[in-house]
Amino acid sequence: MQLQSRSAADAASTVEQQSTEGLFIRNYDANRAADLTVEIEDLDGNTVFDEEYHIEPLITEVVDLPLSPDAYQVTVSLDSAVSDSDVCRIGDDPTELAYVETGNGVISVVNGV
Repeated sequence: MQLQSRSAADAASTVEQQSTEGLFIRNYDANRAADLTVEIEDLDGNTVFDEEYHIEPLITEVVDLPLSPDAYQVTVSLDSAVSDSDVCRIGDDPTELAYVETGNGVISVVNGV
């Protein structure tokens, strides 16, 4: 399984808003790519991040997110059909991230690794 990294931090960072490796996506399906929509909200319900990803079979991606360390509601939809959600602590520690797994038509979001 290959590991790829990308940055979602296209906007200029501020002192309070830094980029951190906050999203770990793994497609364990050997035959099918996954089209995912990732929506992240603060705990007040405000959308702070919304992005679509195309993850090839057997690929793992780590995405830098332009978010300040905090707890966020992370919702991921697979092919606009099934979705999962969890409150995830996103921060500077390597275990503070949203962990997303997909394969065989299933999506799972959990806090940390």
